[in-house]
Amino acid sequence: MFSENQSKARIGKLSIDIKANRYRIRFTYPKNSSHELRIAQVTDDGWLTALRAAKLINQDIDLGIFDDTYAKYSPTHAKRLELAQKETVRSYKIIELWERSAGATSRLNLKPSKRLKKIASLKMRDYYQ
Repeated sequence: MFSENQSKARIGKLSIDIKANRYRIRFTYPKNSSHELRIAQVTDDGWLTALRAAKLINQDIDLGIFDDTYAKYSPTHAKRLELAQKETVRSYKIIELWERSAGATSRLNLKPSKRLKKIASLKMRDYYQ
């Protein structure tokens, strides 16, 4: 490992430098696949955070357990991943769909037919029994 006044460092195959007032970790893993991860603001605490993350990434690469979502190395990436998963895993109950469609039809000045309401209520009753 070498370091130059908290502006550059090298840990294993990883390099830490500054770009746009943030510490950036760059590395290639596996071959021909480069990664760039902005990890922290340029502060004393940010420097320590960048060093810790770089050491963890280097260790995971050596052990063959590298997390290519970066969630393990950066809280920001973990939060983004969590939000993305919440958005993709959304399930609705029949009543929620009904309320959403009723809201859409009311905006268009349309009303669901009595027959459609009856069918939906019968399906709901069967669903919960």
